Amino acid sequence: MLIVHTESATLGGEAYRLIEETRYVNENTSHRAVIVGPAGSDFEEVALRSGVPFIGFHFRQFDYHPFSFIEAIKLLRKISPHIVHTHHSSDAWVFGIASRLLGIPVVRGRHISLPFKRSFFKNIVYTHLADAFTVSCSSIKKEMLEIGIAKEEEIFITPAGVNLERFNLEKVDRFYLRNELGLEKSDFLIGTACFLRSWKGVDTLMESFKILMERFKDNKFHLVIAGKGTDRLRDTDIYRRYSKNIHILGHRDDVEHVIGGLNIFVLASKKSEGVPQVIPQAMALKVPCIGTAIGGIPDVIKDGATGWLIRPDAPDELADKIWYVYNLSSEDLNSIIERAYYMIHDEYTVKRTVEKYFMAYELAMLKKKGGSKK
Repeated sequence: MLIVHTESATLGGEAYRLIEETRYVNENTSHRAVIVGPAGSDFEEVALRSGVPFIGFHFRQFDYHPFSFIEAIKLLRKISPHIVHTHHSSDAWVFGIASRLLGIPVVRGRHISLPFKRSFFKNIVYTHLADAFTVSCSSIKKEMLEIGIAKEEEIFITPAGVNLERFNLEKVDRFYLRNELGLEKSDFLIGTACFLRSWKGVDTLMESFKILMERFKDNKFHLVIAGKGTDRLRDTDIYRRYSKNIHILGHRDDVEHVIGGLNIFVLASKKSEGVPQVIPQAMALKVPCIGTAIGGIPDVIKDGATGWLIRPDAPDELADKIWYVYNLSSEDLNSIIERAYYMIHDEYTVKRTVEKYFMAYELAMLKKKGGSKK
């Protein structure tokens, strides 16, 4: 089977997971997969550097530009895929329509938990341009069912899976980050890793760190922030005030060494999240996690069982929770860490996600053959 993944978004979490999943299919199955994404983008550069087949496509600002459809049809005729798996808004329209005209089955992926628009036209991309769906968390599936744009058997929950070869306890040096930053073993590292977006809650995390430093006067606390765009956080008042204890790392290709060196991983997102891949990655490295009760985060962080949940945009609550985890006994902390670690190995691997993709592909192809009808 030849699968074409289409993704019109630029480099971000979606792109990284798609690169990982495409590589897994090509290296571990008898099938082949290729990504069609923005030509000349960082996404293309990273994919090709990773050895993943990538075809550049010119996505226009206007999703319904006739030239886009013509070019998509030409490209699909040339590739002749068995399935097209769309992942973002623009590519879902362009390649959804092109695939329909060519009779190619379509699976529509949705990775964010923003509310669906209550518009017949806007939802045509789901109701008429897809045969099956992959969604990154249970809340997306729930809303799709509530507004009636898909049937239960058509929706497959496919959170981002962890590459357990890379995020491997035996391969990641716990002290790599401390040595790089010149910190002591006794220092307590709180951190996050993400593309800096307004909804990622990095401002909440920094405010909570300020509260911790003011409240407890403990210079053993350090805040580590990694990810593309985070360099501009150096211009904030909080960074300038606590620059000796806040470490802005920018983009890192060795993020496993960053996450693996933390005492607590925090994702304080305010909206839009599916299941962010960094949380399962941290859990795979036995790093305790705190996250907001947003989107798909509660799918992976079971409050008090596999981690801790807080309300979004609540720096005081986050500071209190960090302090709580800091003071947990080793026995209680290890119980949470171990439960999360085994959950990831059972439920959140790239292999598991790809297997569910193929279940969606089989359903989509069956429907195109007339074996099932909406």
